[in-house]
Amino acid sequence: MSKVTVLGGGGWAIALAKVLCENGNDVTIWSAVDREVEALSKDRENKISLPGIIIPDEMKVTGDLDEAVNDVDVIVKVLKIILITQ
Repeated sequence: MSKVTVLGGGGWAIALAKVLCENGNDVTIWSAVDREVEALSKDRENKISLPGIIIPDEMKVTGDLDEAVNDVDVIVKVLKIILITQ
């Protein structure tokens, strides 16, 4: 099992994170958007980008980048281009 962080909280990020989790990895989702972190943590779903797809309880969600990227084996970047250029 690998420790994996997925940078991004949109539809593609959640889909990839879910597949990684279902394949036995310890997965954390990171988002720079506080509202998104709150919604993903509370609802366990991105009701806008990927409605109906539930984030497994074993997946962590954080807005703290240091927490997300320290001591992980793999980082998967699935960010909107506007976030990368800021």
